[in-house]
Amino acid sequence: MKTLGGFRVKYYKLTRICQKRLYFDLFYPFVKETEIKRAVVLMGPRRVGKTAMMFHAIQELIIENISSQKIFFIGIDNHIYMQLGLEDILLLSKEAVHLESLEGYFVFF
Repeated sequence: MKTLGGFRVKYYKLTRICQKRLYFDLFYPFVKETEIKRAVVLMGPRRVGKTAMMFHAIQELIIENISSQKIFFIGIDNHIYMQLGLEDILLLSKEAVHLESLEGYFVFF
């Protein structure tokens, strides 16, 4: 299995080991809904499963035949990103893969 900074290994292990969170069925329809142009904010204390819930949402999108090439997961807990706003990080990510628009893409921070 190829890795990108260990992400795919972490993703694979997390989605295979962790059960979907109790609120996943309430959370996922908001992720999937693309008619309304808005962000979905998932908040909670440390270690309650926010990242696991995002990984399970990504897994569900892929199961539903959304191309993995249309899904961004940007881990922003790195010190490199501390001085940047989310919009700046999103623009840098978009430029890195040479996209004009993020229409039809799913972005997870």
